[in-house]
Amino acid sequence: MSASRLAHVLVDRLVARLARKGKLFEDGFGDVATLRGISGEIRDYTHAREVGVANLAWERPEKTTLGVRVRRGTFESPLARLLPREARTAHFELLLPAKPRGVCLLLAATAEEGFARRRLFARHLFPEGLGVASLESPLYGLRRPAGQVGPRIRTVAEHFALNLATVDEGRALLAFLRAEVCEDVGVSGFSQGGFMGGFVAALSPFPLAAILRGAGDSVLPVFTRDAMTRVVDWASLVRDVGSRNAATSLFEEVLAPVRISRHPPPVFPRAAIIVYGQHDEFVVRHEAEALARYWRCELRRKPAGHVTQALFYRSAHARAVTDAFARLRER
Repeated sequence: MSASRLAHVLVDRLVARLARKGKLFEDGFGDVATLRGISGEIRDYTHAREVGVANLAWERPEKTTLGVRVRRGTFESPLARLLPREARTAHFELLLPAKPRGVCLLLAATAEEGFARRRLFARHLFPEGLGVASLESPLYGLRRPAGQVGPRIRTVAEHFALNLATVDEGRALLAFLRAEVCEDVGVSGFSQGGFMGGFVAALSPFPLAAILRGAGDSVLPVFTRDAMTRVVDWASLVRDVGSRNAATSLFEEVLAPVRISRHPPPVFPRAAIIVYGQHDEFVVRHEAEALARYWRCELRRKPAGHVTQALFYRSAHARAVTDAFARLRER
């Protein structure tokens, strides 16, 4: 292993080790019947699933900062039935330059609460005339349920509900943005946000820009074979089902349908770009490569790990977004 690769790998492993102090799923799988039911909804999900157009309520007053309009709004989640009371209302922030040429929906990474990081990312997009809509993920930040410590999701069932709701909400919000703000829309996200963005892109019935960063095709290896496994509270999962083998088997069973390539590629794959780190310990390289082949889209490789990609390649990620929107405008 080269010294350069080793440095990126060690950073990813260090972050995974530090994260073990606050593990995911400390209350186990949750209700297994509910979990299997959500997995079944994911398996049966098609573009025909009705999510509607987000019915927004805007907060007042609207602000303008350095020529950028700042608006915050809420709408009821299309998947409110599976969410705790505190998470049923979706919160988002819309940032628009004076004459927007497009709007990109930015989905949150794992454990990302609030909009601060995405505001920083948006600064790279404003000069190109791109606005940004940032969605607060269910169970995070303003939508965190009582009793949850920070962004640490307590059960696997809750995590599945979070991600399925994110896809529904993302589709509904994109439909609103396309109808009311700008015809050219897109979706992007890093890590968890990239995976969910892939589902939103594949399940949207109109051409859009899709920029997946630090993500790939299947979620299964993320939780069962890669660095993220160190963050999972396996002891709690084992308590629910009796053994490590049984816990792994159930986890693999419910994760099996969580694969973007189960759906057709986006309507206009030329406006799709996948960016991944060659030394990523959280999302294995072949998952990004496999999705790029299936979508027949551009794959951009960066000499980085998962964490170092997020820290040091923000400009390169933003360039991927602006390039994808430029291609969308050429359709």
